Amino acid sequence: MVKYEKEAHQKFIYGAMNEQVFPHVLITSDPVVIVDALEDVSNKKIVEGELIDKNEIEKQQEQRTERTHIETLWRDTELTKVLNRIDQYEKDQGYPPELRTSPIQNEEDFLRLLKDRKLLSDYPQCEGFPFGARPSLSGVAT
Repeated sequence: MVKYEKEAHQKFIYGAMNEQVFPHVLITSDPVVIVDALEDVSNKKIVEGELIDKNEIEKQQEQRTERTHIETLWRDTELTKVLNRIDQYEKDQGYPPELRTSPIQNEEDFLRLLKDRKLLSDYPQCEGFPFGARPSLSGVAT
């Protein structure tokens, strides 16, 4: 149910549902923002309780897309290094020690690689991705 009340000091409510100016105070469970009567809201949208210019929203979306691409590329590069070292270590286990080429010489370093693999695999699902901190890797794969 929506309830309207007259507003005496010339403010309008910009409603998120219809994205239009109402000449009354709109009391509803939907987010609303109070704006000056003369403010042009035709190119604005409510985001998290704030009235934001749609151009700014598009810019933020472009930045997110670009940053996601950069972080995914970084993650894929690091994950490839880790997976290659894991594969090399596992294959080397079938050879005599004097013929092994893997720089990973012990089980402890191998477990670090497995932890790195897990961190890198989970990274895109982490809170704050793509703007959050990158995972801290052991450095064993480099």
